[in-house]
Amino acid sequence: EGNIVFRQGERTIYADRMYYDVPNRVGTVLNAEILTPVRNYAGLLRLHADVVQQTAQDRFFAQNAFVTSSRIGEPSYRLQSGEIYLEDLQQPVIDPATGQSVIDPMTGQPIIEHQRQATASNNFLFAGPVPIFYWPQISMDLNDPTYYIRRAQFRNDNVFGTQVLTSWDVFQLLGIRHKPAGTDWGLSLDYLSERGLGHGTVFRYAR
Repeated sequence: EGNIVFRQGERTIYADRMYYDVPNRVGTVLNAEILTPVRNYAGLLRLHADVVQQTAQDRFFAQNAFVTSSRIGEPSYRLQSGEIYLEDLQQPVIDPATGQSVIDPMTGQPIIEHQRQATASNNFLFAGPVPIFYWPQISMDLNDPTYYIRRAQFRNDNVFGTQVLTSWDVFQLLGIRHKPAGTDWGLSLDYLSERGLGHGTVFRYAR
């Protein structure tokens, strides 16, 4: 109890109270924050929850939780969920030429590669204090710095009128847990007051 700081590889857990079985790497964490680095965008991935249960070395179940890359106490952009199942698999990066772990020249420590996957239910996407989108269940790769919606633009001109242009991640919306490597699937949904609705999809692959 108290000011708990618990480190597992590159992952750090902060908590008020923690009940932990060290040999089996399972436990319950109350008023928890889990911070882990994400190389695709600057900063840390932050999971904050009233209760976090660690069910295995790299698997967590969080209740009344939110996910964000902001370190602000009340983040301006977050995914708020009733329940989140999180996998954060950590393994050293191996040099294929030598078979040895790759060392970070700045720290002298092995470089860690993360595979982060989350399945969340009862989800609200917040911009500031305002919920802007709801979806009952999603699965997402947390190495991607966006949730559900990748882009939203608002425009107005004399040709198309008022325009709302959005782009979405189809894999997340369909709850696909492990998308095929090297693939990306986007959905465009647009509204133009002088032209009506627009929609389309783009699927990219590099195999």
